Parts: sequence; C-alpha cells; structure tokens
Amino acid sequence: MNCGAGVHAVARAVLRASAAGVLVAMVVAGTPTRTTPASADFTPIDAQAALAVLSRSTVQVMAFGCNLQRHDGTAVAIGQDQLLTNAHVVSGSRLVDIAADAAATRIGGQPLVAPAGDVAVVADSGPDLPALALAAEDPAPGSPVRVAGFPAGGPGLTVVATDVTDYVDGQPVGQPWPVMRLAASVRPGMSGGPVLDAAGRLAGIVFGNELPDGRALVVPVSEVRKLLAGHALAPSPC
Repeated sequence: MNCGAGVHAVARAVLRASAAGVLVAMVVAGTPTRTTPASADFTPIDAQAALAVLSRSTVQVMAFGCNLQRHDGTAVAIGQDQLLTNAHVVSGSRLVDIAADAAATRIGGQPLVAPAGDVAVVADSGPDLPALALAAEDPAPGSPVRVAGFPAGGPGLTVVATDVTDYVDGQPVGQPWPVMRLAASVRPGMSGGPVLDAAGRLAGIVFGNELPDGRALVVPVSEVRKLLAGHALAPSPC
C-alpha cells in the first residue's frame, strides 16, 4: 500500500469537508434567523373581518369621459381623502361619481393619473372612509389574499378569496413594473379594487385579467408606494 497516497487522500478529504463547512457557515450566517420580521408578526384576518374592512373602505366609481361614455370601476380609501383606483377607469374624465355603502352618491375631484402604469387617485370630499393601511411589502407567491370590487350590473360588493400565483413582467400588459398574478379571475367593474393580504393590509389593486387563462392581474403595493411617495401623479384633463 502506498502510505503517502493514502495520507494525501485523507488530507484532500479533510480539506473538502472543511471547505463545505465554511460554505454552510457562510450561507447560514448570511440568512438572519435570530429575529422575526415585524411584517410577519400579525394575526391572520378571518373572512368576516375582511368583509367588514373591505365594505367600509371600498367604493364604486362611475366615470364619465369627454364624450360622456361611462366607465365603471372600483376604488379604495388610502387616507388624506384620497381614493386609489386604475387610470383606465378615470383617466380623461369630466365627471367622477362615487358611491359608498349607506351614503349618497357624490362627485369626486379631478383624477390624478400615473405617467405610466394603471394607477390613479381621486379626491373624495365626502364622509370620511376608513383608510386601508398599505402593506410594508408585497405578499409572497402562495400567500392568501382577498380581492374586492363592484362587478358591473351587480350584485354589489363582491369579495373573492384566492392566492398569489407569482410575479411576472408587466411590459406585455402595458405596465412598467412586475405585476402580481392571482389564482382567480375578476369581473368587469372590479378594476381598481383592493387586494387585501392575510393581515388585512392593502397589497395592491387589481387592473384586469390575463388572457386566455383568466388570472387576475394586480399592481403590487410596492409600486403604489413609489408613486405616492414620489408625487408622480398628475391631472388628466378631459
């Protein structure tokens, strides 16, 4: 037996084991596990509580364009007398009517529209609506969410429980950012409706369905935050 070769083989095995040990230590050290993120510290909202939250903060929008063509959609209160909705619902409108539960229909302010992407806000001078808190981060794929809106033709506020499928490139659907896909579809009139995460926070707004599979498409809350923080919304005159 060649003792020198055996010693060298053992040495190489030790080096390989040592290197593997260093690699594992680096991976573990690079993944914080000592504390739980604050965003993960919550009690999941149940179906009844979610419905109550959405009912208080979600409104139906009826926008009349320059040619008086009507566009039906949905909006959600986000504070400072502002309603968040889709640009394709209110852009270029001469009149925006807002209908909330247990309140008379009222006229909203001039829409402010994002320079790119399907996001807009409308001023609401009516009775104060409880604002939905914006989630700190986008929900991960597989997370449960609820999407709400007012389908055209009734039957009033509709809430759909579903899951986040994934995030995909938004360019093919006219969005300058990644978009969230849901496992369920939405109906016409639900555009601009809120997507509620498991903690009862606003995780995004729905803007349509992907064809041909029908999965709902959502502007994630991370992009909404950027637009609002950067004051990137501007008037969209008739």
